[in-house]
Amino acid sequence: MDSGFYSFTDAFQKASCRQKKDYTDDDHKKAALDQVRRQFRSFLDALSIEYTSLKSPEHLSNFRDAKNSKVDDVAAEYIAHCKTVTYSFNSDGFNLAVDFICNWTEPEYKAMRRRNFCIEGKKKYQKIISAVKSNMAALGYTEEIIFQQECMFWHNIASHSSYDVLDFLDISTLLGRRGKLQEISKSSSASEVDDLIYVNNLVCQDYVKFQKKWLIRIEKALQYRRDFASKSLDDPDLDEFIKLISTNLCSDSHDNDPISRLDLRSQKKIDDAEVECFHKTMNLIYTVANCGSIPEFEAPIGSKELYDRIIEEELQENRESLKADDKLPHNE
Repeated sequence: MDSGFYSFTDAFQKASCRQKKDYTDDDHKKAALDQVRRQFRSFLDALSIEYTSLKSPEHLSNFRDAKNSKVDDVAAEYIAHCKTVTYSFNSDGFNLAVDFICNWTEPEYKAMRRRNFCIEGKKKYQKIISAVKSNMAALGYTEEIIFQQECMFWHNIASHSSYDVLDFLDISTLLGRRGKLQEISKSSSASEVDDLIYVNNLVCQDYVKFQKKWLIRIEKALQYRRDFASKSLDDPDLDEFIKLISTNLCSDSHDNDPISRLDLRSQKKIDDAEVECFHKTMNLIYTVANCGSIPEFEAPIGSKELYDRIIEEELQENRESLKADDKLPHNE
């Protein structure tokens, strides 16, 4: 196994642990491993995935044909060589293999192995080809070869279903399958379908960036809201103001007053004291309000203004970045 890559045996052992399978002897284990490896290759073939694309191109190229061999013999020897080269999985390819080993007898995988594809399996198909593309990139295959593999995959899916390739691509949702895109895609040639597959990747990449950008904007907006909500509570001037009011309100507590409240004269004294306390508090509020000790808080910002402000900040940052780039020395 290459450094950082997993073999099919590693995937088999992981799947066995997950399924809690304990083989009685090595021969039994080897037979089970060989069987599921053959099924995996058959599965890849049913999905038009070249099984060699999950193997190291460097190891595949280490073939040395025998001298004076016939052309047919050399071809057979090369095929035999490719079979002996072990699979090299990155984490995505490894998870794909483990999932297959655990579930290859389940209806979902049975349908795929029989080339029975349906629109309900769209997410599963996307997950499979994404894992294959990731694995191929990790092994060093070129973008062109990876794209060719992706096109083969989707053409095969569509040709063995009652749908066309566009129905299985996310672009159909993002750009509106039933609108202009449908008109564009009518009677598309094979090469034009490849174009749609290619642009699907671009649109999805931009959509991910779009999601990230708006998540950041929303996070900023909510933080603005929280800052506004906490501003009045954190202001030191207001703390002093509240302390003054609290002191005056609580200065003449009558909870433990020995004077009986049943005595009307005593009750009159209590009422007068409370009225005086109230007047003192009102005078305090009036005085503080007019002397400017109470901080003036801005009105809550409107949603439109809030997001306009955030987007304007982004534009300003971009302008500053461009200005900084202009100041850098350029090679003539």
